[in-house]
Amino acid sequence: MLQKQRSASPSEINGLLRQSSISAPEPIKTEARTALLKTLEKEGDVSSALVLGETFLKSGSLPEKIVPVLAGILYRHDRYEEVYRLLSRTGCFENSDLLRYRVLVWGRLKKKDWHKVFTGFLITFPGDRSGKGRFTRIQEEWIKNGLIQKLTSGERLLLSVKVLSERRNYHKAGERALSFLRMEKSLGKPSGLLTPAVLDELVKITARSSSTGDILDIFSALIARAEKGFYSRKITAHLLWGAGYLSEKRHAFHAAAGFYKRGLVYAGNVFYDKQLWYWFAAELRISSVKALGYVDFLTENWHDPGYFSDILSDFTTVLVRNSRWKDINTLVIKLQGKAGGDVLSRLSYLAARGADKGYFSADDAEILHWYAAAIREGRGVASGLYYKIMAQAALQKHKNPSSGKDFRIFISDDSSKPPAFRGYDQLLAGAMEYDLPEYGKEVIDEYSSRFSLPGIRLFTRFLQGKGDYLDSIRIMSRYAALNGYRVTGDDVKILYPQGYRDIISAVRKKEHLPVPVFTALIREESHFSSTIVSSAGAVGLSQLMPSTAEDISRRMGLGKADITRPDVNAALGGWYLGNLLGRTDTVLDALFAYNGGLTRVRRWKKTYGMLPEDLFLEVLPYKETSLYGRKVLVSAVVYGYLYFGLAPGKVIHLFMDKRF
Repeated sequence: MLQKQRSASPSEINGLLRQSSISAPEPIKTEARTALLKTLEKEGDVSSALVLGETFLKSGSLPEKIVPVLAGILYRHDRYEEVYRLLSRTGCFENSDLLRYRVLVWGRLKKKDWHKVFTGFLITFPGDRSGKGRFTRIQEEWIKNGLIQKLTSGERLLLSVKVLSERRNYHKAGERALSFLRMEKSLGKPSGLLTPAVLDELVKITARSSSTGDILDIFSALIARAEKGFYSRKITAHLLWGAGYLSEKRHAFHAAAGFYKRGLVYAGNVFYDKQLWYWFAAELRISSVKALGYVDFLTENWHDPGYFSDILSDFTTVLVRNSRWKDINTLVIKLQGKAGGDVLSRLSYLAARGADKGYFSADDAEILHWYAAAIREGRGVASGLYYKIMAQAALQKHKNPSSGKDFRIFISDDSSKPPAFRGYDQLLAGAMEYDLPEYGKEVIDEYSSRFSLPGIRLFTRFLQGKGDYLDSIRIMSRYAALNGYRVTGDDVKILYPQGYRDIISAVRKKEHLPVPVFTALIREESHFSSTIVSSAGAVGLSQLMPSTAEDISRRMGLGKADITRPDVNAALGGWYLGNLLGRTDTVLDALFAYNGGLTRVRRWKKTYGMLPEDLFLEVLPYKETSLYGRKVLVSAVVYGYLYFGLAPGKVIHLFMDKRF
């Protein structure tokens, strides 16, 4: 690992950036140039930034990197003519911010083709709800410049739909969308504004409003014209999808399935799988019995099997929930060699478990075959390991010699050797040498899979050395998934680190929590980020809601507790888990209660309590809680194996078996 880490002064960083912008190889050179331009603007030296930017473009820098930076600098300093000349000379690439600059500048300068530029942007991009408000800004500019009056009534309506959507005023946005579609219906020829992108956005907006019935009537009229050739096949497919989607919102599933099925005739390859997915989902809502008969049609017509993993997973849950074990066996056979790995892994495990429990008849050879298939098809580096682990534990119970002693997800290699930094890895080397972790994360987000695996390993260890477990786990998980490689023992230690080990160990011992359950819980709740706050408001390592933490603190006799402190947060979370362990039958039930609430778990137990714990997990009404249980168990198996010397089967026994 790099030994040299230091903080550089601003002037030193500028010097290094200048040096790299001249002499470094690509992609370091262009990356240094864009960073230097941004730094100079931040320091107020706009003139130097612009002169250098032009120099960089002339000397062969990648324009798709340099032009957006230069255009932004010019636009922010009201140099609109120069933005116009720059974009006219270099093009706009597929960068939505750059295209927005083009729309604004062409309109501000009232260039003759401003209307065409604006319309192209309007029918291509959706409203922006990230806070930037791209269409809100355009509308404000157009009103100020008097250009709003030069738009057609359809363009004004569509612009207002997008602005209202950006402001999250969906009721009014839905009303304007209805007006826009009525106008489209009244025309003798297509307006040119009804593109697939616009249609999909209008459908999503109107589905949030209270006028889906009126919208459906208009869609039906538009579809009737489209099927006679009034619109292109692509627009016809999107109209039929939209009618199906809006019908589903009204719980008219038979009508929805009909629209989706008709849309398959018009859908091209890119949109076909989406239309097919919605059709099968609607049929599943109508009758899961009939849906089994449609699986052959599904597999014969799909293009990307992975696109259907979630709906097939939902189908599997329905079958388990209704004890249709023979149908699970049938589904395994139908999907063999056709579906994605995780779907087959889960189905194979469930078929084997159903036969093992005597829910349907199968001989030992079939059962062992299914368990082996669950192991073979298992994918992923987190919850995707669950069925692989569970199947291997079951095989060992069957005393099958081929299962071996090792779970085969932990393999060794020589990944501890430092990489010879080349190309994009040099960006990470610089980030580590000059102690710039945020910069390193930015370039990984931007350049994705262009880094070597050794370079990613080294950088994620660097982040963990700085206590940034959250991003190190995120980066390694994403890289592994993107490149589809088999994780090694060293990678597993990056993915499952021992953050806050002393604090967690002290809490575990004090609350008598099973090894290694609490470490696994913290890993899945927060990835060891003590400052993280969920969208629901849960805080810190053990992700406690402030109201829950206040109640726990009072019951522990601690008074008002600062849950942003790692030690306090872990102490409260550990006490809470210990309390739930005392009120439930298994560790898994306690974890379900931690995630979904004890009252819900008791209600689920009344309905499905006759099932063993691993099958109870499969039928939980809350997908999130079921997934949570799988993820924590996988984490516990990994932590138990790597750091506590526990056999995976022993950890599974700890989770699943009743303690009393």
